Amino acid sequence: MAIVGKPLLDIDIVDEGLETGQLQSVTGDQLNIDGVIDEAKESIKSNIQQSQQSVSASNTAIEEQQPQTPPAAKANLIATPAVRQLLKQYNISISDVPGTGKGGRVMKEDVERYIYSSRQEPRSATSVTSSESPTSSPVVESTGNDLIARLSPVESQMFKVMTRSLSIPHFQYTHSVGITAFASSSAKFSANKAINILTTSEQSSSSIPKLTPLPFIMKGLSQVFKQFPKLNSNLDTTTDPDHPRLTLKASHDFGIAGDTPQGLLVPVIRQVQNYSVIKLAAEIKRISSLAREGQLKPEDFQNATFTISNIGSIGACGAVGPIIVAPMVGILGVGRILDVPVFRTDEFTGVEQIVKEQQVVLSWSADHRIIDGATVAKAAGMLEALLSSPDTLGLILG
Repeated sequence: MAIVGKPLLDIDIVDEGLETGQLQSVTGDQLNIDGVIDEAKESIKSNIQQSQQSVSASNTAIEEQQPQTPPAAKANLIATPAVRQLLKQYNISISDVPGTGKGGRVMKEDVERYIYSSRQEPRSATSVTSSESPTSSPVVESTGNDLIARLSPVESQMFKVMTRSLSIPHFQYTHSVGITAFASSSAKFSANKAINILTTSEQSSSSIPKLTPLPFIMKGLSQVFKQFPKLNSNLDTTTDPDHPRLTLKASHDFGIAGDTPQGLLVPVIRQVQNYSVIKLAAEIKRISSLAREGQLKPEDFQNATFTISNIGSIGACGAVGPIIVAPMVGILGVGRILDVPVFRTDEFTGVEQIVKEQQVVLSWSADHRIIDGATVAKAAGMLEALLSSPDTLGLILG
């Protein structure tokens, strides 16, 4: 084999003592230099071709070994850090879990469903390092078909808050409110192009908020609290337990409790008193979108002055018993809209007849250490009157 940089062949120089005939004999018969050089050239060319073929074959093998991820499989590679931690704990590939979230996002429920269906054994609880959050991994052990679960971060926080709420004596009040007039106001709003232009920076139907009863209820509550400010207050029982203090809040900052893929979340909409009904609808849409996508920040949940539980959004239609979250002194549960038969007297003929009316059940809970039953009943009556005539709340001005 010819080696680059090395001599191709060695030629011994004939001693000067040799005669001319002898030199010609050695050169022509024994060395045959021209033939050797040609043979060496052919050998070098052959080696170069073999090397090129070997490199080409290696590159082809490497390309064949690299997995090609189809576009459809890339869609479910999106997940939050908490979900990835759960996947890591169970040694699950995210590509194996079907994602049900937006854009194929893998949610916590998707992973738990996969774990339950496969009955995959988790790591031993003793193998969890101290640097891991105690609530970052819901499932820590399994026994047969049963799963022993650790509370998620949302569930853990709810456990703490509700445990503190056990010390609050709840006064509860429930009533049905007719909101048939709401449907008429909503239809007027949808048909009014001038209102649509005034309430959105983009003349696009996708940016116009949907007008549901919730912004009307929020605006109505804000008006009620101007007459009954104790309902929008915080009770401090820890600074001086013997002398509790009640702070009447100037700003109406309402926490809106709702169900999300992460669990029960209560983001806060601040300064409701400064919003119109339409602006409240737009803010509800924005907050709800952030909650579903898991993009809310810690400060979005802090310092609420009153809570509204929109339990009707997931189907609850009757009376409920919402739980007060300290230091607030009240909460309102909003049921689903129902069509119910009611008696009405015709104003022209005086004949009583049965008509269909839309109603929603409102369930109040108040801290009975501070709020008496009469205050709640009066506030509920005022809110009912406002919701029965939603036009009085205004659609543009706050």
